[in-house]
Amino acid sequence: MKYNDVQVSVLVEDRVSDEYAIANESENTITCWIASEEGKEFKIKISNSSSSTALSSWVQIDVRLMVSSVSRPKTSSLVHGASISSTVSN
Repeated sequence: MKYNDVQVSVLVEDRVSDEYAIANESENTITCWIASEEGKEFKIKISNSSSSTALSSWVQIDVRLMVSSVSRPKTSSLVHGASISSTVSN
């Protein structure tokens, strides 16, 4: 997903996952869903291409806050996820 100077990708086995139902929920919130595979670990790559503005991001999975981070201008970071299992509950 890309919004202004921000690019976010979900990587499974270091490949970018397909994104579905991308929606601008508000001026600063974008959502999508991806298909998960049991036993596969994922990473979320957050890239900030702005030359002057830092970026705060919050990663939510199934409405749960998993991690928050700050990206400096012209940087990328990886957020490591957790293995998905068939016993995950809300």
